[in-house]
Amino acid sequence: MPEAEAFAVLTEAIGGGIRFFDTAMSYGESEARLGSFDLARRAEGVEVSTKIPATTHEIWMHEEPYRRFVDCSLAASLKKLHLPKLKLLQFHQCQTDFLSTKHVGQIMGELIERGVCEQVGVSVYKPEEAAAALAIPAVTSLQIPVNLLDLRFINAPWAPDARRSGLRLIGRSLLLQGVLVQDAALPPVKRQAELAELRRILLEDVAKVGGTLREFALRFVFGNLADQLAIGLLGVDSRRALRDNLDFLGSGLRPLDQQELSSLDRARDYAGERGLINPTLWNA
Repeated sequence: MPEAEAFAVLTEAIGGGIRFFDTAMSYGESEARLGSFDLARRAEGVEVSTKIPATTHEIWMHEEPYRRFVDCSLAASLKKLHLPKLKLLQFHQCQTDFLSTKHVGQIMGELIERGVCEQVGVSVYKPEEAAAALAIPAVTSLQIPVNLLDLRFINAPWAPDARRSGLRLIGRSLLLQGVLVQDAALPPVKRQAELAELRRILLEDVAKVGGTLREFALRFVFGNLADQLAIGLLGVDSRRALRDNLDFLGSGLRPLDQQELSSLDRARDYAGERGLINPTLWNA
C-alpha cells in the first residue's frame, strides 16, 4: 500500500493500544517503513520484532560464514528500523537439521550475551521444528500458526511444560490468510476451489449456531487461547480492516462454548483430510 496509508494504519494501531509489531527483511518495505514511522517515539512499551532470514545450507552449515550472515542481516535490519537493539529477535530458518546444528544454538546465545537482543525466537511451521527449537537453551519464544482449524502446536506434547517454563508463544495465521473471513478474497493458489469449499462448510455450520466466521475465529484465539498465547498477530490491508479487528477485540470476546466448538468438527475433518491446514501446501 502507499506509504501514507501505511502510516495511517500504524497511527491508528498505536491509538488502538497495539504495542507489538512483527516484521522481517523478507516483508517488502516493512522494516524501512516501521523505521521511518519511528514507532518507539510515538508510544511507550512499543516492541518491534524482526527476523534473521533463511539462507542456504552451504552458509548455515559452517560456523563462521553463518555468524557473518547473521551479523550482517541483523545490522541491516536495525539500520532500517532505526533501532539500536531488539527485545525479541526471531529466526525465519526453522528446518530441524538447521536447528539441531550445534553452532546455530551457540550463535543464538551469543546474540543475547552481546546485548543486541534480550530474547531469541524461531518462527516455525511444523511441530517437530518447534521441538527442535525448544532444545536450544537460548530460544524462549516461538511464533506458531494457530486458528480454529489448526491446533497442532497448542496440543503438542511439549506445549504444557513449555508454557509453564515461561515460553512466549506468538500466534500467527489466526484468520488462515483470510479463509476464516467470510467476505475476504481467497488466496490465489492452485487449491483455491478446496479452500472455497472449506469456507462454505464453515459458513454453513457457524450459521447454525449463530455468529459470523471471523467472530468465531477471533473469539477462539483471543478467548479460548487467551491463557496460552502471549501475542496474537493480525495482518491488515487497510485502516478499515484494522478498525474492524479493534472493534471486535474491544467488545470483550468471550470464548467459544462446547456447542460452538463442536460445530466446527466437519470443517476440521475436511481441512485435515485434504491437507489444507498448512498454507505452504496450497500450491501443491
